[in-house]
Amino acid sequence: MTLDVVILAAGKGTRMFSATPKVMHRLAGQPLLGHVMSAARALRPQHVVVVYGYGGEQVRETFRGDDLIFVQQEPQLGTGHAVQQALPKLTAPTTAPNASNGMQRTWAGWAFFAGN
Repeated sequence: MTLDVVILAAGKGTRMFSATPKVMHRLAGQPLLGHVMSAARALRPQHVVVVYGYGGEQVRETFRGDDLIFVQQEPQLGTGHAVQQALPKLTAPTTAPNASNGMQRTWAGWAFFAGN
């Protein structure tokens, strides 16, 4: 079975009081998004769709790969809107972890849905 993964990485992180995009803050030597990306790639998905917003250029410069598809969320209208931005890129059943807190959840807690 093929799988697509959508990573929601558009948050500004206002409560972090930093100009650094939320998903680019470092934990254990790498950006938060790096941890989520590693977990996603372990699933061997067909595509990893990264929905970015604030600080998108930094995200795109830091993370590269033939398996990555970047989608900009502009304006940022919430989590549901972020997933909607990714829908046209999906070709397989999909999982959508949130890059800023996805590592706090178990795989069973992440949202699974079929592509369009």
